[in-house]
Amino acid sequence: MDNSPGIKLLWISELTGDQFGLLAEVAAIYGLKELGVDISVLCRPGSRFITEFRSRGIPFHEKHPESKWDRKETKELRQVILDGGYNIIHAFNNKAIIQALRATRGLDVRIFTYRGFAGHIHWYDPGSYLTHLNPRISGIWCVSKVVKENLDKQFIGRKAPTRVIYKGHDPAWYEGVKPIGKETLGLAEDDFAVVLVANYRKYKGVDDLVRSLEYIPEDLPIKLLIVGRGMEDAGLQKLVSNIPGKERVHFLGFRKDVLEVVASCDLAVNASWTEAFSKTLFEAVYMDVPCAATAVSGNLELIIDEDHGWQVPVKNPKGMTNAIIDAFHHPKERQRRALNARKYFEKNFRPEETAGQLFEWYGAVLSA
Repeated sequence: MDNSPGIKLLWISELTGDQFGLLAEVAAIYGLKELGVDISVLCRPGSRFITEFRSRGIPFHEKHPESKWDRKETKELRQVILDGGYNIIHAFNNKAIIQALRATRGLDVRIFTYRGFAGHIHWYDPGSYLTHLNPRISGIWCVSKVVKENLDKQFIGRKAPTRVIYKGHDPAWYEGVKPIGKETLGLAEDDFAVVLVANYRKYKGVDDLVRSLEYIPEDLPIKLLIVGRGMEDAGLQKLVSNIPGKERVHFLGFRKDVLEVVASCDLAVNASWTEAFSKTLFEAVYMDVPCAATAVSGNLELIIDEDHGWQVPVKNPKGMTNAIIDAFHHPKERQRRALNARKYFEKNFRPEETAGQLFEWYGAVLSA
């Protein structure tokens, strides 16, 4: 039975790549379909989800905008919208947002956007009014509280159309992940493996994490695995070469088997100075790996207290050292906190909850 309040939705997202994070987005699409929403997807050609869209009866168009301003693409998108009779468009990147705004001029269509990180949107920046701050935007899906708080400050003199809806994750997505083993990673079996997954950016706190090794006693078999791009940064490499125990650091670069690497480790860390919503913490928790994370807004929405992981002061290498050493010495505590975190995630970040909240929001906007 169709319970949707006349929702005809066009979901515009690239949906390319093999990131686990895309599964959460696609799960929302499937959940909305199950709730009775008349949903179609406009994505890039060759998306790995097309076969399943077809099997689930979800119409799709392989016509994601390549440009923000191409008139031909605007005309083509407008025709898709007219042919489909859509009353809601949910656009997931700047190209999609700008083209959706251009293509719906004069049409009775509500436009929603998505914001996955904090910052870079400012009330004084004219460019921001081409996307999220545009007065024609009916709703902005914020992935976390810190994203919403940042955006809300930019809506001067008007109510922000923002709402926090967490992306749900299904534990079943991680069931097939098998550890590749410490030996494969160049470690001894009794080494305590600490893993950070991040591309190199200053705010990711990689330098802080490396500095934390200076305070670890030489006799402790603690090793740091860093997975991600950009670790050849000259400043980072100089830092590593100058710290005691530099042999503890193992740069693994970009790896497609990152989940298998994380599953082989004893502790996952997030050292960011700012974080909207950490996918890497999700992945670690669902593979039963305990976590230590800086106490910044996005991380605090996941590792909510010291019963669910280790909370570390931001930009504090000694604080990270203390967390790592405490985790090393207390294997039962690692197991307890990891289990608590998993239970919390399974209760509070469910795919069906994501779809249900979107469904309710769309209906409220259409009825207003």
